[in-house]
Amino acid sequence: MMNITETIKNKFTFLMAAFLIYSAIGINWTNVDEGLIYSHYTKLSLGFCLYLISSNLKKSFIIWSTDKIFFISLILLILVPICGTTSMGAQRWINLGFTFQPSEIFKIVLPLSLALFIHQRGLLDDTKNLMMALSLTLLPVILILNQPDLGTAIIITSGAAACIIASGITFRTFTISTGILLSSLPLTWMYLLHDYQKDRILSLLNFNSDRLGSDYHVIQSKIAIGNGGGFGRTDDSATQTALGYVPELHTDFIAAAIAEHTGFMGITLLIMLYLILIFFSYTEVIKSNSLFDIIYICGLITTIILSAVVNLAMISGYLPVVGLPLPLLSYGGTSIFIFCIGIGLISNKTQ
Repeated sequence: MMNITETIKNKFTFLMAAFLIYSAIGINWTNVDEGLIYSHYTKLSLGFCLYLISSNLKKSFIIWSTDKIFFISLILLILVPICGTTSMGAQRWINLGFTFQPSEIFKIVLPLSLALFIHQRGLLDDTKNLMMALSLTLLPVILILNQPDLGTAIIITSGAAACIIASGITFRTFTISTGILLSSLPLTWMYLLHDYQKDRILSLLNFNSDRLGSDYHVIQSKIAIGNGGGFGRTDDSATQTALGYVPELHTDFIAAAIAEHTGFMGITLLIMLYLILIFFSYTEVIKSNSLFDIIYICGLITTIILSAVVNLAMISGYLPVVGLPLPLLSYGGTSIFIFCIGIGLISNKTQ
């Protein structure tokens, strides 16, 4: 196990600190009450502790616990439509004395499970192994789409795809996997997507057709981003955030608040932090001799970075609004904890 002093000196630790400081400052621009702000600070502190713990876990413990966590998470996901908590028209949370979102756990546990499966069963060139790996992916994805949570389903599917590609599949295996994915899209559209999700996707083809409906969030967000200019606005002149025109500022649209207060320079700095995270993760992959490590790191970094890309494209009007938090910045305990643990596992150098 790594020494805690070595962990603190780790390059990932400094990057984590930069993200969490950015998040602690950004929440103050979202027009929420002090109670939520202090709650966010507490969650950031706990998230940093989880990062330190996960970056020091022994690989033998990670391998031993992965399938057990996957099974428990799947049971929790099945329980969501039975006894879950509904908020804003979606049933995604479970209350066990504290409220959390089981689907978020799969952003970590699915890449780990696929890495373990390939580590134990061998490469996916065998059709049976490929089908089993795809089943591991599709089972939670279908349950998550049913909640409905299109954003999380897309992200964990992409993380799983990164794991399969990183395992060193042949062109034949890649073709089969891609074919299964593409053939499932019409069925997903017809039977799994809700009407409001379809409306958000179709609104991209005819933007501004429903300015007070499906397009409202994005229109107000784009005004906030433009209002920030090069270097941002003061609290008094940041009208979009100060007057509450942008909905869900502290969660999905927190980057719009950051853009209005810090401008192009602030958003550029934020994007640079994510790019540095990609670079640091890439260095871990090329240094590793373990296929298990390579697969789960590729899956986790794809999950984290794609979440950021989709969120930023979503608030800018380039992708439909799918209810996806910005990693390490958006308010929400489950999301913060999961992404902190994920980066801890990426930086883990124990044997």
